[in-house]
Amino acid sequence: MKKMIIYLLVVILLVILGCAGTTDPKTDEEAAFIADIIEHIGDTGDILKNSHGIVTDTLNCYYGSDSTFYELENNGIDAYYEGDWVLVPWHHISDPKTVALELFRFSYMDYQNNVEDYISSVAFIPFNNFTKDYYIDTFNNEEEAVDNTWFYFLKTTNADGAVAFSDTVGYHLISKPVLRIPTDQSVYTQSDSLIFEWNQNTISSLVKNRLLIFDENYHLIWFYNLLSNEEPDINFSEISGFALDPGNYIWRVDGIIEWVDELYIDGKQKEIYSGSESMERLFTITLTRE
Repeated sequence: MKKMIIYLLVVILLVILGCAGTTDPKTDEEAAFIADIIEHIGDTGDILKNSHGIVTDTLNCYYGSDSTFYELENNGIDAYYEGDWVLVPWHHISDPKTVALELFRFSYMDYQNNVEDYISSVAFIPFNNFTKDYYIDTFNNEEEAVDNTWFYFLKTTNADGAVAFSDTVGYHLISKPVLRIPTDQSVYTQSDSLIFEWNQNTISSLVKNRLLIFDENYHLIWFYNLLSNEEPDINFSEISGFALDPGNYIWRVDGIIEWVDELYIDGKQKEIYSGSESMERLFTITLTRE
């Protein structure tokens, strides 16, 4: 009886060790690093409130909580202003054995319609030559990019030839507002009437426009959310109640859909934000002429 008990204990121990193969140090060393694409986390000009609903701050995604400046908005996957493009950022990959990244993309429409080969490779990136933690997807056909939901995932390959795949992250790209005035590089004095005009470029009532004014270092100076049925013709002096100091300024208009869509990809629920960013323009304020 004692021999039988010992035999059973040995069998159980062997089974446990056999099932614990993923903890083998050699196996762990060969496994590829899993990249982490950053989901959309907000838009510049979003109002931050505390648990009591009191406004505490206005979000500016060009700056961190420690006032660190970011060259690009640090708000996860998002529209990019230079075109009908999507900015796809990921958390920094510090794994020394990673040798290559490959970014893949597919549209929700193709996924729903079971289109053959619906996944396409956007970029193959030799990792030792790539210092950025993002990729800007410019698309081959920008017209097809607009009014579509796009999903992305990253494949990492390490020196052992092992591969790993990130989670899938999505964003819905909408038509960008088209700026009219001020024109780029225009100059105003402090006494001039400063009017901002643009074409909304959409008939959807879901799209809300947000006018953003930055200084040349992307500090957010002022923003304005266009009201329902309000014309995109904003008199800055009348509405803001103050005059801009002499200097250089950047303005842009974002298109935002406040509704967050919930889609399912391979059985996983994904929260999908929507938006666009107009081209940016520079204007200058000088001292008032006497």
